[in-house]
Formats: sequence, C-alpha cells, structure tokens
Amino acid sequence: MKINLLFLTFLLFSVKAVAQFNTDNFVNIDMQLSSKEIIKLFPSEKWEEKKSERGKSISYYSWLEPNSIKVSFSFDIQDQMKMKSISNGKRDEESAQKFFTQFKEIGLNLFGKEFELKNIFGTEIIIWKNNSTKDILLTLKDERAVLIVAKKGTIPMI
Repeated sequence: MKINLLFLTFLLFSVKAVAQFNTDNFVNIDMQLSSKEIIKLFPSEKWEEKKSERGKSISYYSWLEPNSIKVSFSFDIQDQMKMKSISNGKRDEESAQKFFTQFKEIGLNLFGKEFELKNIFGTEIIIWKNNSTKDILLTLKDERAVLIVAKKGTIPMI
C-alpha cells in the first residue's frame, strides 16, 4: 500500500512538473526558427495563428504557477522570427500585476540586475541591458503584462 501511494505521489508530481511551462527553455529557443519549426517543438499545444500584411503570430496558452500565460511568437512575411513573448493569459489588472511581479523576479534571475526602468504613457517598462543579441523587456499596463524577447533593434526606442 505504501509503495502504491508513493508511486502515485511521484506520478502526480511528474505530470505537474511536465505540464508546467519552462521559462528557461522559452528564452533559449533559437530566434532563427520558422513558425513551422516552433510548432514542431510543441506538438501537443493548441496553436492560434493571426496573419497581417507584415507577417504572422502564433500562440498558445499554458500555465506557470500561479498564472495562466499566453506564449506567442511573431514572424515577418519571410517567416523569420522577430520576437517571442509571454503574457498573462487571463486579462484583468490583478492577473497582470501578479504576472508582472512573478516575471520581474524571473527576469532578474535569468537576465541579471542590470536594467533600466521607464514609464511611457502609463506603461511600466523594465529593459534589461546586458544582452548583445536580444532586446529583453517586461511591460505592465492596465490588464496586460508581457515579457518580450526580440532580435536586437526590432523594438524602437529602447
């Protein structure tokens, strides 16, 4: 009986650990991948696609305790990735603030303590300054918070 209970506990922990979104893996996804290659990395996710005259974005919803998150990748018309982002999945001010607080801590651990804090038109922005190939920022405005990792120079004014 004890062995079955121990095994069941291990199994439940393993399933939760696998289902949990991994921020390190997300940050390390190669910016050279196409949208098809990104989708192949996460075959079990339910992808949404939006197209425009400037390219397309693909996204799916996931979970990072305690927040529902939306994971997105943006591509130009040649299907070259320009940026990837994680935002709060539930759109309300409380969820956005929780996400911002959680990802500020994650960002400090992943990208270091060298950052600039700005407030532009009511949007709180943290810009990490120590990456030579990527622009990394965390934003908060009203019911939306977003962690953005973009190719250097893709985002104007930072």
